[in-house]
Amino acid sequence: MKPLAIVLLAVGLAACSDGNDSPGPTSFYPQQNWPNIHRDASNSDSIPTDGRRDLDFAWSANLGGVTLAAPTIGPDGQLYITLVKDGCTVYAFDSQTGEQQWCLSETNIGAVASSVLIDRDNHLYIGDSTHMRSYDASGQLRWETPIVAAPIGAQFTPDGHLIFLSFSGRVYVLERQTGAAVIPPLDLVPQAGNPGNLLSCLTGGTAGTCVVPNTLAIDEGSGVFYITLNIPSEPSGMVAALRYTGGSTPAIETLWQNSVLTGGSGASIVISADGSRLYGNDGEANTYALDARTGELLWLYPIGYTPIGSPSVSSNGRIIPAPLNGVAIAIQDRGDHAELLWTQTGTAFNGLLVQTGNDLAYTSSTQGAVTIDATTGDVVDLAAFEIPVTTVGTALSSSGMVFFAQANGVLYGFQ
Repeated sequence: MKPLAIVLLAVGLAACSDGNDSPGPTSFYPQQNWPNIHRDASNSDSIPTDGRRDLDFAWSANLGGVTLAAPTIGPDGQLYITLVKDGCTVYAFDSQTGEQQWCLSETNIGAVASSVLIDRDNHLYIGDSTHMRSYDASGQLRWETPIVAAPIGAQFTPDGHLIFLSFSGRVYVLERQTGAAVIPPLDLVPQAGNPGNLLSCLTGGTAGTCVVPNTLAIDEGSGVFYITLNIPSEPSGMVAALRYTGGSTPAIETLWQNSVLTGGSGASIVISADGSRLYGNDGEANTYALDARTGELLWLYPIGYTPIGSPSVSSNGRIIPAPLNGVAIAIQDRGDHAELLWTQTGTAFNGLLVQTGNDLAYTSSTQGAVTIDATTGDVVDLAAFEIPVTTVGTALSSSGMVFFAQANGVLYGFQ
């Protein structure tokens, strides 16, 4: 690994810490449903509850516009989706019936860069190109704080604050209840204060435009968070580990950085269930594992395609990258290498994949919702309903419902 190159190394906020002041693994996320774009602080794209083997179509809603991220579901069962369109850019639905509850028009199109984040008190957090805002579950504004560029996802720190990075490379930590800054905004690169071009970022435009292209993952116990970075002066994308320390003098310090992402980043970082490993995809058809403590590359596995989205990782280390062009595979972390578990090519998959606690996986296809045996790759159910356009996000409820967001603004629910 090369020495740390990001600007954060030189800023005064980078205080030394041995991690002993960590407030512990108290979670500020709801323990049910899908409160986050990738379900949890680790970005696992999996849920510990059991899924259903047999699904039926329940409802759909055509909102128009464009959506780029998964729906999220609060502890009360309300479902949220962000969009690019005229008028409202955030919508709330009853997840059981598909009935629209309300929508927000004060959020701008930057909201589409991520999903609504929900805390254990059922408060919502939504960033756009100019503000981070918090709402209650009825859509009433709690607070708003100006920011310079849209965030690509947000998380909660171990002491319950909101942490997120703008796509231009600025780190924010805000009080969850008031929106006040916990630390001054922190720039990872000199141009972080320049909003840049969000459209170019989201569509894979000019190198360097999207400094932070993916959602951060955070260890709820230690406050260490992991990000992917595109630095204009670097030929490869980077994975970096930083630590938020709370207490009376909150700060952010850097830990390590590895320029491992040949061809850029293809996914958000996923933290393993025991916190010791990181998984992701680069831009050249590889899935990788890193040592979470040091950033050392542990293995690189060529999967044959570059997924459009993050892998789903089960608690036992089964990694299923997002399918592409009708191909899905699963690999198993074996310590110093990855082992191929199965390949499935017999179904026209067209969406991201998520896993459940009873070894099922779900994704969309042009013919409907597909249920897969995650241990073998066998298709165990197809809930027939035409889904003609690629879906960009999959979410599950704790009761076993499955939801897909289609890229052209159509939502589907299966039960």
